[in-house]
Amino acid sequence: MVTCPNETCHHETGECLGECPPGYRGIWCDEACPYGSYGQNCSSSCPANCPKRKCDRENGHCVYQCHAGYIGSFCNQTCPLGFHGKNCSLACPTNCRENKCHHKTGNCLVGCPPGYRGFKCDRGCIAGKYGLGCKKRCPANCAKRTCHAAEGHCTKGCKKNFWGNNCTLDKPPAPNEEFKEMEAMEKKNLFYKDLSADSRSVLLYILMGEYDKTLERAQAEIQSGIRLRNELRTLIGEK
Repeated sequence: MVTCPNETCHHETGECLGECPPGYRGIWCDEACPYGSYGQNCSSSCPANCPKRKCDRENGHCVYQCHAGYIGSFCNQTCPLGFHGKNCSLACPTNCRENKCHHKTGNCLVGCPPGYRGFKCDRGCIAGKYGLGCKKRCPANCAKRTCHAAEGHCTKGCKKNFWGNNCTLDKPPAPNEEFKEMEAMEKKNLFYKDLSADSRSVLLYILMGEYDKTLERAQAEIQSGIRLRNELRTLIGEK
């Protein structure tokens, strides 16, 4: 039972002489605040974000869990950056730009990165489209009109007689030296791969013979060089 503040009341009627404590009203301070109100003399309305508009009659704190997108004793704080939903416990969708999403729904607020679409940026571009908002069309000469969803370069090659990342060249690009070396190496590898086991053995025998001949020539040149050095030393009188 609630009593008058400081237990002071009228000596005849018993009416409380001071203000009732928060959460109560009436001449005897015995009436609890009605639904949807709280505080001194029940003069404050429960916070608008309190579910069912129900709050503690004394301090106004929401009785039930906050609606999605809100937190705090009065359910008046929106979720911090990067979160949404009940108790702000859900992270914003991975593809939301700047990690910003609506505090209630989780929908991305500042759009999607190139190659994605949808309210939550969880859907890739449809075939034939790419880029920011999937608004660009893949290059016309891409095979099957298919390209990289974010960057737009052709991913399945070019139509006949077209070359380049975007299939805009009408002739093959001139190969650089590194490409030529790689191409030559690839041809050698393919040649060796196609040989039978016997053919490989014969080729290996020939190559080893050539190696031995080269080694013999090198040794002969070394000996010739040594003799020439000794002759020069004799001519100049070096001992």
